[in-house]
Amino acid sequence: MGSVRVLAWGLITVLLITSGHAQAMGGHYVVDDAALADPGRCEVYAWYSRGGSNDQALEGEIACNPLGNLELTLGLGRFRDADGWDTGVAAEAKTLFREPAIGSWGWGLVGRSEWRDTLGSHENVELYVPVTVALNDHVLVHVNGGGVWERNDSNAFTWGAAVDFALTPTLSMLGETYGTHRGGTEFQVGLRSGLGRGVVDVSYGWTRSDSSDNWVTLGFAWMF
Repeated sequence: MGSVRVLAWGLITVLLITSGHAQAMGGHYVVDDAALADPGRCEVYAWYSRGGSNDQALEGEIACNPLGNLELTLGLGRFRDADGWDTGVAAEAKTLFREPAIGSWGWGLVGRSEWRDTLGSHENVELYVPVTVALNDHVLVHVNGGGVWERNDSNAFTWGAAVDFALTPTLSMLGETYGTHRGGTEFQVGLRSGLGRGVVDVSYGWTRSDSSDNWVTLGFAWMF
């Protein structure tokens, strides 16, 4: 994984050279925020991850808010592990019960389901509550709690926590940790740079129990 670490720090250096307000997590970050796409608009995310044992993932999602308080997301991904390539599909719905404001907090509800082999194998259903605390216009704190039902009966309570810190008006640092009550805590840290109505970000992730399973991710997002 030495080459992966070099790539991660190289990309972070580029972002620092080419780079406010804190932004939503989104994209490849696991911890969700209490925020929606603007009413009547959509957000597109795409990212590529590479980890230990040549594991790879190429994923994309489109999230639209057609009704004002209901964000619908559809995702498609290609995944590679020791057994070869696989295709996955995800569908998600999110609504808010309270919007976060500076110096206050907001919360919502998210339901998500995933399939593998395109739609041939239903993998899981997840339900969780995202909470966002806006400490000020530079720092957002996100906390998630919920549960997941998996096809192999590995049902679990899920949790996550993240911080989004605006370093400049166009550059943010993000960090998160997440897992289940069964263990397997994971972490990600990264930088995100604004590009007009879009962003580019890079992150480095690792699993507490397996240092050989680290990964790096390069992602893009566009709002329209």
